[in-house]
Amino acid sequence: MLDAAGALGILGGGGGSGVSSVSALTVFKQTRKKEAKFREQFHNRADVQKSLEDFRKQAAKVDSVDNLVKNRRVMTVLLSAFGLESEINNPGKIKAIINSDPTDLNSFANRLNDTRFGQLAAFLDVPNSGLGNLVTASKQQLVIDKFLTNEFEKDVGSQNPAVRDAFFFLREVNTLESTFDILGNLPLRTIVTSALRLPPGIARQSVNKQASLIEAKFDFNKAKIAGSSAQESKTRQEILTSDVALLQTAISQVRGGEDVVSSIQNQLKSLRTRLTDLTNVTNVTGVNAAEIPVQKAALPNLIRQSGLIASANDAINKADPLMRELDGLFAKIRAAKDQDTVNILASQFTTQTNKILGNTGIINSATYIDPNTGNTENLLRPAGDAGLGVTAISGSKISTAVKSDGTALVTNGFELSTFLSNLQSARDRVASISFATLITDTAAAETVFDTADTSFNSAKVQIGVNSSSFSGTVRGVNFAHSLGTQNLSLGVSSVEDGHGRAARVKTVLDEIRQLTLSAVEGGADLTKINENYVIKVSALNSIINTPGSVTDGTNRINFDNLLTGGTIDYTAETGVRVRAVGGALDNTVLSALPASITSGNASALKDNIDNIYDPAVDTILTNLGRQRSTFDFVANVADPQGALDSEIRKLTADMNKLLGDATVAGKNLIQPFSSDLRLSLGSVGSVLTVSAQNSFKSSFENALSSFSYAVLNGGNVTERTRLLNDAFFTAGSAASRLRGERFALDIQSQIIQQEQIDASAVESTFLKPLENTRFAVQFIEQYLIQKDLEAQGASFGQMSPNAALVGLVRNIAPQSGLNLNLTT
Repeated sequence: MLDAAGALGILGGGGGSGVSSVSALTVFKQTRKKEAKFREQFHNRADVQKSLEDFRKQAAKVDSVDNLVKNRRVMTVLLSAFGLESEINNPGKIKAIINSDPTDLNSFANRLNDTRFGQLAAFLDVPNSGLGNLVTASKQQLVIDKFLTNEFEKDVGSQNPAVRDAFFFLREVNTLESTFDILGNLPLRTIVTSALRLPPGIARQSVNKQASLIEAKFDFNKAKIAGSSAQESKTRQEILTSDVALLQTAISQVRGGEDVVSSIQNQLKSLRTRLTDLTNVTNVTGVNAAEIPVQKAALPNLIRQSGLIASANDAINKADPLMRELDGLFAKIRAAKDQDTVNILASQFTTQTNKILGNTGIINSATYIDPNTGNTENLLRPAGDAGLGVTAISGSKISTAVKSDGTALVTNGFELSTFLSNLQSARDRVASISFATLITDTAAAETVFDTADTSFNSAKVQIGVNSSSFSGTVRGVNFAHSLGTQNLSLGVSSVEDGHGRAARVKTVLDEIRQLTLSAVEGGADLTKINENYVIKVSALNSIINTPGSVTDGTNRINFDNLLTGGTIDYTAETGVRVRAVGGALDNTVLSALPASITSGNASALKDNIDNIYDPAVDTILTNLGRQRSTFDFVANVADPQGALDSEIRKLTADMNKLLGDATVAGKNLIQPFSSDLRLSLGSVGSVLTVSAQNSFKSSFENALSSFSYAVLNGGNVTERTRLLNDAFFTAGSAASRLRGERFALDIQSQIIQQEQIDASAVESTFLKPLENTRFAVQFIEQYLIQKDLEAQGASFGQMSPNAALVGLVRNIAPQSGLNLNLTT
């Protein structure tokens, strides 16, 4: 416990041996008594004025971020203003911070834990304002005031660091809005928790718990001047700066929506122009007179090549991971410790190879049935296989002229019959591996497998070349031969719809499978299981029997149901068809499902899902998955009208992503359910409201849906153009409204910025002494007493209410009702 001499040393500067002659409390009281004078003296110091003069002169010369970070005189003041003077020797980091967009939450500055970096980036706002904020009079004064404040507090703290803490606390306390503001400010948090003697370990508790611990001992409402707030404690220049930043963010948010809608409008404008010109493009005696006959002759073979490539690609993509898995099994076999392990691994090898081998394996199933010739072909078996009904491809190559200059699309096959033989041999060798001769048996099998794998990899390369060649060649063709757009549009829509619904069927079947597993468990609640089962079966019935559709708001056209309708051919033009191979899930799945799940039929139902229902759905997914690329080519590329229609379909499909791109600083003004943007501007004492265009998506999609209906209903160019105009008008109206909102914000921002620029409006806040409540001053004095006691080597918690020190410091102890207690 301290004696009276020790206490006097703290309060008056005297003291016993080893005790500092200058206490934090003494320095603080002396500085507070003549604060205005000390601030003026500091402000007028030659070295301080020299720093400010250099800053003003050099800032005017800075013309790039690179020059800024190299200019030490400017950076010294700028970094100190934000308390970042320790970063002066980290130019790379500071450059990245300065270049950060303050409105982007993921920018470099905003990702850093220390919010001061984000404050620096927001002040300069280089991405949006360049370096203009560095030379504007009001902005310069703001930097200077912050610099002077930071350096002054460091100066008074040179006699005792706790004094700097005290002035920092008094400067910040009037800006507090809640206890959470204390927790979010690390220096302030440290001061307050230290003064309240809360242990550092509270940081591991929830934020709400930490706040309650502070509020139990500290009333921030008494610590701040009555009625003050962060807004009210700001100077006029700070309010103007805050409002400009708010307006600039709002302008960016409005522009985000405006840019997206304008981009959509520009796409529609381009489509409308091309649609109007379509008659000239497809005129058989017009500019494409020489190309149209070539394209007409090429179409059947192009459909054939597209279908063959899609089937081969699908097979390669399915077989490749299996081949990699098989290759990896050899290492496991070599490491086997006994014959049982060898047998297990050999069984795995056989199971996986059988997926590739055989008449129904992946390779032999990579077939395409040409609806125009009736031939079944396979690019991976171009030599054909009479036993499988596969027709040979002449010369293992298909060449189709696509331009009048002789440009041709060439598709090459790659025969994998030897690959299949080698893979089968490797499978049989693995199956006969003996643990007694493990190394030699495994090596022999692996040698055969490696030969097969080499062939497979060569085939993979060739099929990849075919895909690239097809895409590149057709991309260079200006297709002008008119096709049956209405039929093809129905086909491509039906294939996409069928594939999507088949995937949903797969999901629901998996959910029913889970119910069967629950049904065989002990104590299973079959009543609840069947309640869920009825819901799942109803969902299946709806998915399988209800195809998608389009509407113009009054009439509706349904897509063909490829989940129940089997195979459907769509006529591209007379004598040329494109085939969609669907299924009959109404019979294969729906009619076969039991009325309910019982403990007796659950296992059988699970087996049927695994062995009958799922494979049937997988077959549809495989077929429609392959046919999607062929329909996409014919309907959306080879057909000139369809190519334009497809861009509308793509616009519809991409709508959610497009609208998402309008999000700026967490706000999106064109999404459904978006709220209006409200800006509270302190400089004018009013709230500006920016209207959200939250009905844009529904209005625009309705217009696009009417266009899609017209396509399937055989609408002509005039009808399509009218509907495009409707969509264009919808986008234009939204863009115009957003543009008007942005102009209004721009005008308001310019008015406030003009006031900022006006030199007469620039005011300094540094020379004004801090104004604080008695509670705040006495609270920080308590903190300083603690620091002085710590300097004396004593623990504040050692004192009792009757200690001599309490009497000696009675003149600074808080009065009743202030909720400050020096001893508890």
